[in-house]
Amino acid sequence: YLNYGYSSGDLFPEHRVGAELYQKLLNTFEISAGLRYLQFRTTENLKNDVLIYTGTVGKYFQNYWFSFRPYLNSGSDGLSQSYYFTVRRYLSIKDNFVSLELGSGSSPDDPLDYSVNYDSFKLNMKKIQLSWHQLVCNRWIIYIIGAYQNEEYSAGLSRNVYSAKLQLGYHF
Repeated sequence: YLNYGYSSGDLFPEHRVGAELYQKLLNTFEISAGLRYLQFRTTENLKNDVLIYTGTVGKYFQNYWFSFRPYLNSGSDGLSQSYYFTVRRYLSIKDNFVSLELGSGSSPDDPLDYSVNYDSFKLNMKKIQLSWHQLVCNRWIIYIIGAYQNEEYSAGLSRNVYSAKLQLGYHF
């Protein structure tokens, strides 16, 4: 996995770089290890860098895939940690599945976490997400995702975030 992103806006990191290596193991296990680098520009036009270590341990069992992914970031405030557990149930083909994700901790790498700017980035969160992926007409994929997240955005203050996403993808 290799990724680079650029944004000139205030909501997302100015630069985002990711790299991760994946490896299949025996008995339908898989592992990965990688890094995410986020560079935010603060309101004072100073740069704020975040380096996140991540990886996965996954296991296929019959029509299911189980995955555990941590995000670890060591900064001046100590160790920031997030943990995600995913269960995916494959349906008739590999592109058709339903998924449940549970998350806890604090990670600026989570796509839903960009709902606040970096200066007020939340202290803790809990998340549950359900998704359904369906192949249509041999090349189109429909993604339907719903999530609930309780996020602490200031010491002792939290809010509930409900989100829904409908995506359409095309396989080349």
